[in-house]
Amino acid sequence: MFIEILFSICYNSTVTASDTRYGREVLCMEFALSFIIAVTAGVVCHYVIKWLDGDK
Repeated sequence: MFIEILFSICYNSTVTASDTRYGREVLCMEFALSFIIAVTAGVVCHYVIKWLDGDK
């Protein structure tokens, strides 16, 4: 759900309104994708560490 909202905001505000010669839409999507990957990796890392430690 969050990814769809973020994608639609970036797509609607940047891709449709910008001049594609400058590639601003690519920068927005690159930032959004990097942020989502970093957050996902952090959450997965947190649960793997908890699983290996045996904490409940």
